[in-house]
Amino acid sequence: MMAAARARAEEPTQEEDGAKRSSVKQCYTACHRLFVEADVNGDGVLSPNELAVLLVDLHKHLPLVNPVPRELARDGSAMLLQQVEILSHGQGALNFGQFLRMLQMPPWDVLLPDDLKAALPFVTLKYGQAQYT
Repeated sequence: MMAAARARAEEPTQEEDGAKRSSVKQCYTACHRLFVEADVNGDGVLSPNELAVLLVDLHKHLPLVNPVPRELARDGSAMLLQQVEILSHGQGALNFGQFLRMLQMPPWDVLLPDDLKAALPFVTLKYGQAQYT
């Protein structure tokens, strides 16, 4: 009986559940906007060059917790190339689902606000799975 009461207490209320859905939707909207704006040529994937520009200009799109370190903005191309190669399975560019996964990796994850970081796994599960290759 105590376990059942404890389980009910741990279940989210409708208000909490609604707030979580709202947070996930806001995160999706922010990430999708970033992706679309960074996809300069409109081919539906982000090249390493497009990602490098996004990294340098990220502060213009999101309220960052930490500024992009100058050395990362200047010297991060090798790291970006490695992430793109791994996440894209050798395709050389990231689709939206792969982009969502990348945002959860360093250095991206330390730059993002906590609310965005908390919602990203849910956004990836809900919106990014169909886009994995």
